[in-house]
Amino acid sequence: MSDTLWYLGSSDRRLAKFENCHPVPLGISYNSYLVMDEKTVLLDTVDHAICGYSSKNIKAVLNGRPLDYIIVNHMEPDHCATLAEVLLRYPEATVVGSAKTHAMIKQFFGDLNLQGKVMQVKENDTLSTGRHNFRFILAPMVHWPEVTVTYDETDKILFLRGCLRHLRCALRQPCMRIS
Repeated sequence: MSDTLWYLGSSDRRLAKFENCHPVPLGISYNSYLVMDEKTVLLDTVDHAICGYSSKNIKAVLNGRPLDYIIVNHMEPDHCATLAEVLLRYPEATVVGSAKTHAMIKQFFGDLNLQGKVMQVKENDTLSTGRHNFRFILAPMVHWPEVTVTYDETDKILFLRGCLRHLRCALRQPCMRIS
């Protein structure tokens, strides 16, 4: 997407219905992004359906660098189901999210030890990773009670996980395939 922003998501065309309710004749996309800066940042994880694909992409883009932060904007399983797997591969990563997000992480991943690896953000808090500066905007009940959106003030990109539904596969994936 740019020299510092990588799209790591993928499409899942095997589903007939999303959440066994919404027809998805064109499939569905699970979106995740990696920012390569002085500090590295993964913006959301993905559904288990594309865990292998996502893991390979994270490893390839990091190319031996550590993963410093995982920003969790939304806790619904299609957005964060692989959080535990990512933390197993990158145990040094700090998990960034709102108080409600961290409470939900405990509910979803009860045995996940995040002691010393949590950054709790409030409305308008920022995270600087070098060139990039991320601002956090809480958006409770836009979709779920913990939804946060993250604004990259440097590249002027708003990451809207869970706020706007787009139940179909991307017709043209905005990413480079990594094998």
